[in-house]
Formats: sequence, structure tokens, C-alpha cells
Amino acid sequence: LQSLSEELVTLNTELQSKVDDLSALNNDIVNLMNSTQVATIFLDGELRIKRFTPAVVGTFNILSIDVGRPITDITQNLIYESTEHDVRNVLDTLTILERQVESNDGRWFIMRIMPYRTLDNVIDGVVITFSDITQLKHLEEALLNSGSLSRALNVIHVAINSSLYADDVMRTVVVKAAEAIGVELGMITICEDGQWVVRYVSDEERQHPGLRFTGEQAQYHVLISEMAEPTAIHDTSEDAGMSSEICEEYGMRSILGIPLITGREVLGVLSLISTSRLINFTDADIDFAHKLGLAVSLALTASRLYKAERQAKLDAEVVRLLLAEDHSMLQRALLPGEPHITSGYQLATKFIPGAAGKQVGGDFYDVFETEDGRTVILIGDVSGKGIESAAMAAATRSTLRAFAYDLSDPAQALNHTNAVIDKSPTYERFATAFLAVLDPETGRFTYSSAGHPPAMVRRAGGTVDLLNNGEFPIAVASGVEYMLHESHLAAGDQLVMYTDGISEARKGPHMLDINGIEQILGKCRDCSPDETLEALFETALDFGGGHLADDAAVVIIGRCKE
Repeated sequence: LQSLSEELVTLNTELQSKVDDLSALNNDIVNLMNSTQVATIFLDGELRIKRFTPAVVGTFNILSIDVGRPITDITQNLIYESTEHDVRNVLDTLTILERQVESNDGRWFIMRIMPYRTLDNVIDGVVITFSDITQLKHLEEALLNSGSLSRALNVIHVAINSSLYADDVMRTVVVKAAEAIGVELGMITICEDGQWVVRYVSDEERQHPGLRFTGEQAQYHVLISEMAEPTAIHDTSEDAGMSSEICEEYGMRSILGIPLITGREVLGVLSLISTSRLINFTDADIDFAHKLGLAVSLALTASRLYKAERQAKLDAEVVRLLLAEDHSMLQRALLPGEPHITSGYQLATKFIPGAAGKQVGGDFYDVFETEDGRTVILIGDVSGKGIESAAMAAATRSTLRAFAYDLSDPAQALNHTNAVIDKSPTYERFATAFLAVLDPETGRFTYSSAGHPPAMVRRAGGTVDLLNNGEFPIAVASGVEYMLHESHLAAGDQLVMYTDGISEARKGPHMLDINGIEQILGKCRDCSPDETLEALFETALDFGGGHLADDAAVVIIGRCKE
């Protein structure tokens, strides 16, 4: 008996050790399952619940007392009605099944159903896991939306460039813009004599052109114009700046308001309105609105100027006064208000109109920063003078700006711009352009040129590098593939860009020319960008006898000395 008792004690000790081991293993498994935050359900061969992780509670309305109940008795928060069918299919075929499913609250999951195998390789039910992919789904939707907005913007640019008459193209603009954002109504309201007039609408059955609103009725339009940047209103019923009567009358629920501004003048407001649902406008929508507002503002100004120039044939003196104001307005629109440059660099820009005539010219430039922190520098010149040259300059600048911002590739930006401008039947001129994209951290920059006078890099030691002046100008030939080049700015270096008003300054039969510019830069080895710029203009003016025969623009960006 004593021997049997000792054997029983030994056996009991071994069993207790195995129980402790199993308990520890069970605790490890439970903690592992809880820590993964992956919703998991274990079902037996009859589809009864054997075990589940806490994360599954948000997907199925399941409690601990539901263990042993069939999964078909449990309500779920998924927009998915084939749970039983798919589980039985996995049990029958012994293959793993994966699906993307959406929950009622807008979350997305990858649902994975696989056979549950024992250590003896016996199928004893299934395991269902739900991995949350909501963020990936939103990123995918954002990328698709960004691509569709870029395509819509290209279509709008082509429409704007097809005619100088706003009435011919603005309805197409509001229709395409509304479609791109996913709203039912697009509308352009023009500011006239202290009132706001509905001028262009995408759906004339919902809103009629010609309606007028006073400043008190149009508080929303006043707000957008004062903000001077695209503004999203998620719910008009909760916005104090919206007229509740007008919102109810026309069914306005969410609005993306885009100010149309040239210089300091408010032209109007472009509104993209949702009437069927509330919309949370995305960053991509706001970026699209920025670019759209710039293009439409320039198009409206160019249209007004074109009409004024035609009217000048009937009443030259009266229209001359109007053009004097509008020419200045459009010329200012072709130049950036306050060019931005990142720390560690200096920027100098200047434009002087030529004395050959009083018509607006086609010189333009721009300096701006992309989302990834790169600096884009652009300079260009359209052949000839007058409203048509200015209109083409405005279209070329805005198109180049949009493509350069999206692509950060100067050659591709020129390729796309040439394709857009060359297809337009409105312009019978051509444009030269030089486009560079600078990485401020490294000083490296890529560039491409469309037949523009060669830019130069004045090195800190006084030597001058002549950059490639590229292929055909814009709108000379279709299908041109512009070349991408690369250079860099070291500490003390300056990138110098100019239009032909500088290089073609004349003294008798002689021109200042490229060699003259190189000599000036060589003498300015210790000059700041501002001093280099003034030296160029002083020499050109001296060469031209105190005046320039053509408009002249100069842009210089210099890397600060360490």
C-alpha cells in the first residue's frame, strides 16, 4: 500500500505539472491573441463558437456567454451576408478564402477564413480573422481621387485655352469641376456694382443665370472673397455665414467656395455645391480648388481684356482708358505677388516694361514651393504683344505651374504644357520657357528649356556655366519631348534667368547678347542676387540708351555663403 501510495503521489505530481504547463500555455495563447488586436473567431465543424478574441466584439455582437452557439445566431456589423456560405465552402474545399468587407461604420477589413487543423492533421472547424485595412483603403481612394482631379484639371485647362470668350467655356468649366469633386452643382457668381450676379451654372434647372444677391444676402460670397483662399463648408445648416433661407430654397448642404481674384481685385466666387449629402472635402479637393481658382481668374481677366480690345476698334479713346487699367492688371497677374524662397537662399526678381509700345507684353515668371519642399523657378516669354500674347502667357504660366507642382519634373511639365497649348486653336503664337526644380537641402536642381535664352550659373569663384537652352518653343510643334538636365548650386553660386529684353538690348547695330551677360556676371563674383540683378538692368538700359525696346524680366536665386 505504501508503494502504491508513493506511485500515486508521483503520478499526481506529474499530472499537476502538466496542468500547470497547460495553464501557462493557455495564458500565453490568450495574451498573444489579445496583444495582436486581430479580431479572431474559432468555430467547430457545426459552426459553433469555440473561442474569440476581444477585438472581434466590434465586428460581431458577441458575448462570452455565446460560446457554444452557432455563428449564424449572432448579429454582425458587416455589410456582408455570406458568412455561413463561405465558412461551409472552406470546410468542403479545405482552401483558404479571403475577402475585403466593409462594416456599417465605414471601416474595411480583410476577412480570412481557413480550416482549423489539429496536431493530428484533423479538420476540426475553421478560424476567421479580420485585419483592419481602413487606412490603406482611404489611401487608395485618395490616390484614385487625386488622379481623377488631375485629369479633370487638364480637361478644364484645354477648355479655357480653346477660346478667349468666357461665355463659350465657363459652363464647361463648372460642369467638369462639379463632376470632378462629386457634387451636383457648380456655379460662378460675379461681383458687379456691389451685387453678386449668378453668371455661369452647371445645371440651369437648379439655378438660373442672372439672379442677383445683395451683399447682405450673399454673406457667404463676401466671406469667401475675404478669406482669399478655397474654403470648405461641411454643413451649411451649422455655418453662421450662410443664409438659411437661400440654403433651404436651393438645397445647399455642403459647399467648396473658391475665390476668383486677380491682384487685389475680387472678380467673383466659384462654388461647388452638394445638394444630396454632406461632404468632407479632402486636401486633394482643396489643392484642386487652388489650381482651378487661379486658372479661372486668369481666364476671366483675359476674356474681359479681349472683349475690350475688340471694342477698341469701335471706340478707341474710351476703350484706351479701360485697357490701361486692365493691361496693368493682367501684367501683374503674370508675375507672382510675393515669391517664396526657402531659408539658406536669396531671391531677386524684377520686371521692366519695354518702351516700344503701351500694349501689355508676354513676359512671365514664377517662384513657388511644392508639397515636398522643393522650389520651382519658372521664366518665359510669349512672342508678340497685345491681349492675345498676354492671354497665352497667362495660360502657359498657369498650366506650367500646375504640372510642375504635380510632377516635380521640368521636362514632363513642359511636355504636358506643350500638348495642352498646342491643341488650342485660340493662339497663333509661341512661347519660350525655362523651368527648374531645386532641392534646397542639396542645392541640386533639374531643369528643362523650351527654346528660352540660356540660363546661367555664376559660380562663387567668378566662372559662368551656360545651361542648355533646349528644344522648340511651346506651341511650335506637337509631340516634342523636352530633355531633362541637371546641375547644382554650391555655397555662393547664383542661378540667373532672364528674358530676351535683356540679351537683345541694342546700342546701334550691336546687341548686349549672351557674351555681354556672361561678362557682367563674371564681374559680379562678390555680388548679392539683388546687386547682380541691378548690374544686369543698368548695363542693358545703358546699352539701349536709357530705355529697353522690349519687356525684360530677370530672376536670380543664390545660395548663401556658408
